[in-house]
Amino acid sequence: MERSAAIQGASFELARRRTEITGGLSAGLVELLVTAGVWSPGEALSHLPRLATELDRCGVLEYLVPLLPADLLAPALASVASVDDEWQRAELLEALAPHVPVEALAIAAAFGDEELRTGTMVRLAPHLPPEQLDEVLAAVLAAPREWDLRRLAPHLPADRLRTVLDAALSIFTPFWRGVVLADLAPLLPPDLRAEALAAAYAIAEPGPRSRALVGLVPHLAADERATAVEAALTAAVAIPFEHARFERLTELMPYLPALLHERAIAALSGFPPDGSRAAAAAGFAPHLEPDLRTAVMRQTLADTLTIAPGSARVARLLILLPHLPDDARAAARRQALADATTLPDDDLAARVNQPGLGRILRLAGVIPHLPPDERTAAVEQTYAAALAVTHAGARGAAMTALLPYLPEQHRDTALHLAVTGTRATRRDLWRARELFALAEHRPAEVLAEAVTLLGEPWRANLLAALPLPPDLLPEALAAALAITNPYWRTVALAGLTPNLPPDLRSQALDAAVAVLDDRRSRV
Repeated sequence: MERSAAIQGASFELARRRTEITGGLSAGLVELLVTAGVWSPGEALSHLPRLATELDRCGVLEYLVPLLPADLLAPALASVASVDDEWQRAELLEALAPHVPVEALAIAAAFGDEELRTGTMVRLAPHLPPEQLDEVLAAVLAAPREWDLRRLAPHLPADRLRTVLDAALSIFTPFWRGVVLADLAPLLPPDLRAEALAAAYAIAEPGPRSRALVGLVPHLAADERATAVEAALTAAVAIPFEHARFERLTELMPYLPALLHERAIAALSGFPPDGSRAAAAAGFAPHLEPDLRTAVMRQTLADTLTIAPGSARVARLLILLPHLPDDARAAARRQALADATTLPDDDLAARVNQPGLGRILRLAGVIPHLPPDERTAAVEQTYAAALAVTHAGARGAAMTALLPYLPEQHRDTALHLAVTGTRATRRDLWRARELFALAEHRPAEVLAEAVTLLGEPWRANLLAALPLPPDLLPEALAAALAITNPYWRTVALAGLTPNLPPDLRSQALDAAVAVLDDRRSRV
């Protein structure tokens, strides 16, 4: 039995949004009863008002619509239209669009929020018949939203591209005009593409101009491409913002002829060594002639080594490593290892806020770049440093980072410390996520920790999601049955039941039906 994406996906996030539930049916229970044959899809639809939250109602509707006979689609869609929160209704319509696209469009078109209405209609476009797309295009043009225009364009018939290009050319903001022209480039026929190219050249600001030209370049004829590439390079170099300049130059490199490489490389001097210079050089490297690539990477390495020792320099050395010549790569590895080894405890403190963990994380990042003989020693050294971390949560996180590299004799200890280290995590949501990530390695320990989670929502969702071997399923079922809140008990049962053997599955179904009977007796 497969669970629908709406209920299976993002279960911890859904739990976070439903922690205060005390009554009502869960989406998981309804789905469980349908998949087990206790209810027909039509019966489940009739129970929709008894579900605890709109999130549950939306999840059940998404699950049921593909299963319903044609005569029940109308009441199901009426239920969709009655969802109070328009944003939840929009998410639901997007999920239902492959099954009832025209009906979903009619509901979306009635939304009161203009931004939500237009955006939802655009997201439905891939599933709509051609005759409905004009309605979506009209909505986008009536409330000009550049983001929606560029998302809708790939789904429109060719005879509507003239209208879309006219809308793009009328965009007042140069940034968005450049973005939309770039996105339209692969869709346009030659005559419209020439018009888009002229509009790109006419953009005064270098950032948007380069964005539009880089998008158009791959689709131009050879004679047009040469001129456009040089113009795009001139504009990209003139972009005042480092990150945008880095992005545009890196995107342009595959199209630059060798005679323009020197101009692109000259732009590297405008990037500070502790900023994007290493990343830009690494992006340029695959497109350069060997001799020029070697010279550029050696110079970038020398510039990087002028940065003060610390995590920033380690990060940039790791970016450069794959592109360096052999002798420089060995020197860069040694420097990265030395820097990571000597990081002070408070390095990266703003990011991890746990003493000693920053150094371990940086060392774990260096390890995969080391040759086998150096790697063994580095792993042992880092493992010893991780064992010495005094904060249990930081020690556990350090062990998790090291797991891919540890030899067999250390894995048991590391995994145990990683699992038990989650107890230091203050919030059940975060702890549940950490335990889930470790479940494939230590399912028995993770299951034992799961039952200690204070919040039943997180315990239920963790039990529902854990990948457990058959011998642990009875224990997991017992833990699910021990959850006191009926709603969260059925969430756990719905996740576990599809994986249970027949005898345990019957027990789980009986428990789910008992919850249902209890709810009936209270009505």
